Amino acid sequence: MEIFYEGTDANNMESPDTILVTPFGDLWFAEDGGGENRVMGITPEGRVYQVANIRVPFSRGEPGDFSEFAGPIFSPDGKTFFVNIQNPGITYAIWGLFKKLSSGRQQELTYAAPLAKLAPLVSVNSPMPPRSMR
Repeated sequence: MEIFYEGTDANNMESPDTILVTPFGDLWFAEDGGGENRVMGITPEGRVYQVANIRVPFSRGEPGDFSEFAGPIFSPDGKTFFVNIQNPGITYAIWGLFKKLSSGRQQELTYAAPLAKLAPLVSVNSPMPPRSMR
């Protein structure tokens, strides 16, 4: 076993689970620790970036207990990224230009258009910043 990346603080990694290797070689994982509920990515070179986070705290009834991302996966053709939000039970299909990134280039990410209050926030700090919704 080899350690690929070890988070040094909660901004980099906190309680990762449901890990997948993207079609372009990055490692993506959902996080559901005490901090933000988000999908994070790590390049083969060790660069950490946020892909998405939950903007609306879907309460499960207990104070401070919010919903989380689950089951991130790509379609077999690698063109659509699917991710679930456990409560209230929503699956998002996110599509765009998922290509391997070079250090000097960024790719745009297009995403589905659910109700604005339910849409996950796609990070502007991600190497794939969102285009304006059509």
